[in-house]
Amino acid sequence: MTLFLTARDIIPLLDPHEAIDALDRAFKRWDEAPSFSLERRRMWGRNQRETYVLGGIAPGGDILAARMSARGLANYIMLFSEEEKGLAAVIEHLPIGQTRTGAATGLATRYLAREDARTVGMVGIGNMGPMQLKCICAVRKIDQIKAYSRTPDKLAAFCDKMTAELGVTVVPASSVEAAMRDVDILVTLTTAVEPIMKADWLKPGVHVNAVGANEIRRRELDDETILSSDIMVIDSREQGQVEARALVELVAAGKLAWKDIPQLSDLVGPAGPRRTSATQRTLFYSLGIGYEDAVYAEHILHKAKAAGVGVRVPR
Repeated sequence: MTLFLTARDIIPLLDPHEAIDALDRAFKRWDEAPSFSLERRRMWGRNQRETYVLGGIAPGGDILAARMSARGLANYIMLFSEEEKGLAAVIEHLPIGQTRTGAATGLATRYLAREDARTVGMVGIGNMGPMQLKCICAVRKIDQIKAYSRTPDKLAAFCDKMTAELGVTVVPASSVEAAMRDVDILVTLTTAVEPIMKADWLKPGVHVNAVGANEIRRRELDDETILSSDIMVIDSREQGQVEARALVELVAAGKLAWKDIPQLSDLVGPAGPRRTSATQRTLFYSLGIGYEDAVYAEHILHKAKAAGVGVRVPR
């Protein structure tokens, strides 16, 4: 039997703390065969509709995940099980994607942000925004959040909603610069094709989570923000070479080398990079990888089975 799970089935099962911990455990096992991550492959159909596929194998090798997304039409992840010898589940992916992306931010923030970090800036809100903030608040005691969006009405509603959900004051910022200045943790969630930030807007000790530019046409970070970071981490160097435009351009210019960029798997290890002072700037370049999909979808599958939700379909 194949378990079919809709967004309505899995939303009650989502938990930021569990998601962060699941990724933490999994990235500690990154080098254990046959764990694997297949970088995103993009296609453009009629009306330039973007479709992409990516995949991953969860630690232990039992769950093989394949995800397909056709923007605006459908977004599903399929889990194949060695133990069950077939298709174990088909899951509507958006809530999983929002949560595992937020969890990767939370994981990087857990290891890189100052322990006394209390303020957050967010540029761009979108459907990823709420879980980004929930996961940051899961690993740091946040007192205030500033958010910026080009759509004032949506921003006001977002701030009201997140203030109520988080129990933390979330206020609108008047500009990108205003959202970035004087914060301890920064999140960028835009589809910008040219840099939206300047390094001199960032205060000493800030931790930046750059989440929006996961396609080679996009770029959020200026050169100086990257080059002045004391610690920079990416979730996958391999995927970065086809998606992280800012890094690709710096490597091509001879200002950066891929081998010098730690991955999340390095960060969570015992010898991973750590802050040595409160004034160091740190950066996480988030792409969203198939390994994260496989890990968190497997976690949700186990919870769904325990909760008895979803529809079982004969194979």
